[in-house]
Amino acid sequence: MKNIPKLTDLEITIMGVMWEQGMDMTIQEIADCLAEKQVSSSSVSQAVKRMIKKNAVTVSERRPVANVYARVLRPNFDRSEFVKAEVERLGGKMFFRKQLGMAAELLRGDTGEISQKEMKELREIIDGKKKMK
Repeated sequence: MKNIPKLTDLEITIMGVMWEQGMDMTIQEIADCLAEKQVSSSSVSQAVKRMIKKNAVTVSERRPVANVYARVLRPNFDRSEFVKAEVERLGGKMFFRKQLGMAAELLRGDTGEISQKEMKELREIIDGKKKMK
């Protein structure tokens, strides 16, 4: 699987525009699509700079626009790859929270709702942490 970066809300919106249009786009073209959401071209430009650093988009070419050349941007992954990566990130957080909840129950002495399997998993995690030190 590709290394999909974590994106801000605006960056996700920009990617959404590019995915929906299905073509490489300039910053101004993206901003035009976001005009009804009151997103300025300077905000899009700043977000795109961050997205290039994160390797979410690349400059595919330079296109003449008026009397200058505009960068044309291409997403480095599609919507389904992004969604899959986000689900995996969320799943990892949920698993970690479950482990913390089980550990808290153990510390309080409330082992009634923790299965033997879950206790074994916690022991393995603790043992693994001890070996790392």
